[in-house]
Amino acid sequence: MTAFSAQFGPLELFPEEDMTKGAIEVYHVANVSLEGEQLDEDDPRVVYQRNNGRWHTDSSYRYIPSLASIMYGIEVLPHNAEGGETGFSNMLLAYERLPKEMKAKLMHLHQVHSYGEIRRLEPSIPPMSDHERNALPPVTHPVIRVHSDRDYQRSLYFTSNTSLEIGGLTHEEGKELHGWLVDYVSNPDFCYFHRWRQNDLVMWDNRVLLHRAMEYDLTKYRRVLRRTTVAGDVPVMGPYWPEALAVTSRA
Repeated sequence: MTAFSAQFGPLELFPEEDMTKGAIEVYHVANVSLEGEQLDEDDPRVVYQRNNGRWHTDSSYRYIPSLASIMYGIEVLPHNAEGGETGFSNMLLAYERLPKEMKAKLMHLHQVHSYGEIRRLEPSIPPMSDHERNALPPVTHPVIRVHSDRDYQRSLYFTSNTSLEIGGLTHEEGKELHGWLVDYVSNPDFCYFHRWRQNDLVMWDNRVLLHRAMEYDLTKYRRVLRRTTVAGDVPVMGPYWPEALAVTSRA
């Protein structure tokens, strides 16, 4: 899997080695241990997976977030089981359909993305080591992302698996706006839900899509996938970057 994934660019190293399989570039996305044992739903490794049931984009906690993710289905839910899909939401379309007043409100706002803050949302996950914490300090990204490789199109860019607030506002206002965005991007018009089959391989662009794992019965079904993440090469461009402003002024 690493050899295939590396055709698209350098691969990220996953921050916590005990959640990888075979190589630190391969993330073990499962409610099953590396030894094949189905885990209790309160096991921290399963809680970590449950946190990924929130809309997010992979590696947004990095100063230069990822380009893409590639996921391969090994053990999947039976066709008649409920849940277990991976949902995707199109942030280009979501931005395009925002009301004008909401676009104006979001223009200058950022969100703090912090890998360590997963523990605030899921306190039962063990704390990060000093090395892990120092390697991944909190970062902030604009809520509106500008894509120079897409003729300067704009998209929404936020997460809900490392933070539940938008910055630049009071705490309560930031939570309220974040909740509104989560509800907004859940609009079925923006979404596709992939039902996994064994040996499926799905690749997606983290710059313009949010995704989430849909809830399923963790005690009844086994679900094992492997994921690699292709590293990005540029920081998140916001609408006030000089390059983005120059395009706006010419429009």
